Amino acid sequence: MTSRSVLATSGFWIASAERAVKTAAQATIAAWAVGDGLLSAFNIDWTSAAGIALGGGVLSVLSSIASIPIGGTGPSATTVENVTERKA
Repeated sequence: MTSRSVLATSGFWIASAERAVKTAAQATIAAWAVGDGLLSAFNIDWTSAAGIALGGGVLSVLSSIASIPIGGTGPSATTVENVTERKA
């Protein structure tokens, strides 16, 4: 399967989206904890948190795309995870 055909599968994008959401959440929590050291939802700068989350998610998707030539049919850089097309 070529890189181009992997990008056309819904399985690849579903797996990539799952990774992006997890990375965005992790980046937000990390920024929240590093900010002032207090995990208070009232003290966080939500605009900055959203920007950090978006940046983490975008980097995750780009990493998944860059991993195609290495990992095969999935967003992983290893050949352990291969994504198949979902049946309708």
